[in-house]
Amino acid sequence: MKNFRKRCAALALAAALAFSLSQPALASYALGTELSAQATPLGAGTTLTAQSLWSASKSDLRTEHYVTYTPNATVKPVIFSGTYVASTNTVDSAAAQLESQGLRVAAAINGGFFNSDGTIVGMLMTDGVVRALDVANYTLLGFTGDGRVFIDESKPTVSAAWTGYDGIQRVFPIAGFNAYRNNNYLDKLYLYNQDFSSKVTSGGPCVSAVLRPVNGEQMKMNRTLTLEVVSVTDAVQDQTVFNGILPEGCYMLYAEDRGNPELLAALRELVPGMQVSVVLGGAGEQWDEAVYGVSGLYTLLRDGQIVDGLPTTANPYTAVGLKGDGSAVFYTIDGRQGGHSVGATYAQVAQRLQELGCVSAVALDGGGSTTLGATLPGSTSFTVVNKPSGGSQRSVSNAVFLVSNLSST
Repeated sequence: MKNFRKRCAALALAAALAFSLSQPALASYALGTELSAQATPLGAGTTLTAQSLWSASKSDLRTEHYVTYTPNATVKPVIFSGTYVASTNTVDSAAAQLESQGLRVAAAINGGFFNSDGTIVGMLMTDGVVRALDVANYTLLGFTGDGRVFIDESKPTVSAAWTGYDGIQRVFPIAGFNAYRNNNYLDKLYLYNQDFSSKVTSGGPCVSAVLRPVNGEQMKMNRTLTLEVVSVTDAVQDQTVFNGILPEGCYMLYAEDRGNPELLAALRELVPGMQVSVVLGGAGEQWDEAVYGVSGLYTLLRDGQIVDGLPTTANPYTAVGLKGDGSAVFYTIDGRQGGHSVGATYAQVAQRLQELGCVSAVALDGGGSTTLGATLPGSTSFTVVNKPSGGSQRSVSNAVFLVSNLSST
């Protein structure tokens, strides 16, 4: 009987071993066969996963890092943007600044796209206030005060209105608020405040008006901002010198002389004491509760389906995906580094996020900007865990952080 039991146990062990050897390794249809994976808890509702995969089609590795986040009362998303909207910081230097404020940084990824001068491409919101918005606002990513994450494909717009001498209202679209002056829109109206800089630099003869908020209000989504004219400078007709200084708490309407006589004439009608209404509208209702927001570029997933027409170049990429239960995936894949990670296409990133359970997703800045870091268990400070493709971190315009109010020491 004893020998029979030993023989059965041996047969069972052999069968189990044969079964395990016959099973294929875990695989991602998007990226390849899984070689290794490690999940590390970072805080309440927050887990880092590092994974290496083998791409048979590329005969090379792919390396991804992503943070899975379930909204909770302890760890919440914030966006760091620096002193001005054109400020740039590496992700770890931004983390250090947050840590100096007594926050513990659970994790972070780089944020939205930006121009060569550091200005935002699209939209930026911090502390419930819109800091920048341009004509190319793309797909929006927002965070509410209680940590919820949402993606919005609406296209908010800004316009300015005032009543002329004839009693008729003048209404002009604003091509950019604290934004880069796009070559295709140099004849349009722009709006600035000190979130942009302490001074606006002119691109040529211009007409500008300094305005002060009537009730100390600030720019917010789906709201009207009422401003009172303080002064008008006409550096076209009157040849007055434009100094570009933005007084504390004030805004500036600005238009260059670019074959736009109607706009310049309307600005010349402004006199001290007149009121101007600036309307920021067209955004989704979620923004009523939003505290932070940034623009992505492409929508990758919509209603669980991969969006058609995505660029097909393989690169390092950063993206954020949302699951049906409200949890979010902050995702990066390294690239341009043979023997470490060859990257992926946008469609492959979308498919990978689909595999991870996401039903909607948006691409943030990628390439050399792609960065993901965390404060690992047993550590008191933030460290970058992926391998940026440039060999070192790129300074970026903004970054998305998951933070708690617990001390980082």
